[in-house]
Amino acid sequence: NTLAAGASCQPTCNTGYTVTGPSTCGFKGVLSATATCAATVPTVLTRKVASATTIEITYSANVTASNIALSQFQVTIANGSATAPTAASISGAVLTLTVGTMTASATNNAVTIQYTKSTTANQFLASLQGIVVASDTSAQTVSRDACDASTPPTNGAKGDCTNALAAGASCQPTCNTGYTVSGPSTCGFKGVLSATATCAANPT
Repeated sequence: NTLAAGASCQPTCNTGYTVTGPSTCGFKGVLSATATCAATVPTVLTRKVASATTIEITYSANVTASNIALSQFQVTIANGSATAPTAASISGAVLTLTVGTMTASATNNAVTIQYTKSTTANQFLASLQGIVVASDTSAQTVSRDACDASTPPTNGAKGDCTNALAAGASCQPTCNTGYTVSGPSTCGFKGVLSATATCAANPT
């Protein structure tokens, strides 16, 4: 309550709101600038293939839609026809859509999605403060997470594996003398290895 003349301070905002700037003390004890809190417009942070049948879209703020219309989303898989998801669920800032079958690899299985806001209330996405999520201007690429496959197996070495193994790709660790590798390591969905090579001791 005693901000010096000419000085500024920085208020903060509740979750879902963005501060406009600092508050500044001007002449005669009157603020020359007063910070305000404006509701945040949710924007898309990521669009990712989460499993063989789901896409996860993460927004910059929690979103809601009490009666979400699936037809707002058009998904294209492997250059096929655009179709709507068969189901949708929201958890905080993450929207999960159930779609047709996808592979972990993007090779010959590219995925795009386009959101066009419904004109019907409660069917479109909005922040908890009622700020509406904007429509996509065009079909957006859905990405896939790479895997960290650089940890060597016990009694072996990482071989040609790296910390950025592409989704659906495989690499080959090696084993020390006296051990045999079980097979390759393979990157699955959401940056998780679907197969991890091990080194087994040779029979004596």
